[in-house]
Amino acid sequence: MAGMVSRVNRASLTGVRLRRNLMLAAIIIGFVLSLLWSWAPPMIMLREELHVGCSLLSMGDEPGEYYCGDGIGYLLPVFSLLGVSLVACFIAAAITLMAASDRARPTLNLIALAPAFFIAGGTWVAAHNTWPKDNVVEHWLETMGAAATWLLATVVFAIVAAFVSPRAAALCSFAAAASAIAAAATQPGITVAAATSAGILIAAAVGRPPTAVPTR
Repeated sequence: MAGMVSRVNRASLTGVRLRRNLMLAAIIIGFVLSLLWSWAPPMIMLREELHVGCSLLSMGDEPGEYYCGDGIGYLLPVFSLLGVSLVACFIAAAITLMAASDRARPTLNLIALAPAFFIAGGTWVAAHNTWPKDNVVEHWLETMGAAATWLLATVVFAIVAAFVSPRAAALCSFAAAASAIAAAATQPGITVAAATSAGILIAAAVGRPPTAVPTR
């Protein structure tokens, strides 16, 4: 009997370690994808679509066109986006290592929202500081509308996950991650944040405790 209990405990410990390793892998992969997409896509979004740091030409050979600076001027906003993703990734990994997976899961869902909120808020502020007030909403929605809709779905699913059963919470976390991926697909410039959010949300889904098996 004692040997059977010992084998069950070893199997349970192995399952916990495997689940924790999968959670860490999801977090790290998400950040690596953010890193890979951290230069050209967000710069194109900021420069060519939102026209941040650009001037509207009213004279010359191409009136009505935008004159934008070189890529160096976009290093700070791009690094800021990447920095938020790095901090979120680091905190999520630390919590995964220190806390039991069932306790870490709700916190991970909330941490995953930080990059999403930052990218949505950052692009709004950039548009607000660049465009006349009567054109801000229209122009921001033109660039970010579809992605913002998916990010809103990400937020809703992540919050709902905190109030439902563990199995339903895992499904909500997966749905939130899928929404973040869809947001990045509609606007590649936000992948620098959305990929990290998706990775952390997948980690939260994987962190669902196993279904208890009744014993006699």
